[in-house]
Amino acid sequence: MAQTYLIINYSITITVLLVMVCYVQSHWLVRAETHQPFFVPKQSGETESIPPESTEIIQRVPLPSGLILEVANGCAVLRAADGEVLARNSRVVRGMDPDDLCPADGFVQAKAVDSGFELQNQLCSGWFLITEIMTFAPATDGYALAGFSVAYTDRRTAEPVGPPRVLTSKEFGARPFNDLNPDDLYLLLK
Repeated sequence: MAQTYLIINYSITITVLLVMVCYVQSHWLVRAETHQPFFVPKQSGETESIPPESTEIIQRVPLPSGLILEVANGCAVLRAADGEVLARNSRVVRGMDPDDLCPADGFVQAKAVDSGFELQNQLCSGWFLITEIMTFAPATDGYALAGFSVAYTDRRTAEPVGPPRVLTSKEFGARPFNDLNPDDLYLLLK
């Protein structure tokens, strides 16, 4: 009797686990078919004021213009040499997947290039890893997006899925650094 009870309990537990795994896998496949990153946007004002004692600077990059690019607390900040904040954008620095389904999600690096700078993020979308690169160049009123590229890699094989997709300012128009939402650019890639 006790053995029958244990077998029934194990069967029910295994069935429930299989249903859960199948649901998660089908959810991933739907996201993979859209080829768009999945993330939860930050709340407005979340990074507007960063108390000095809680600032976690991930990277500080001196730019050729004399400005400093800092990535801290999920936000990219352009500062003058004296520390004054000139522009900030929390949408260009990607965070972790809120469901923790992909530990590869998030900001990768910032670097100075030519007369501007570049931000690189890695995102997960189903079976794909997406490497997202935004290149910014000096504009009349700060910095503006000069190029946007995404490269898809199949996580199962670690092989690229086609060549990187690249957009230039001819395709997306004027996009100032502080107003840029990279999610809008994915619509232009279709």
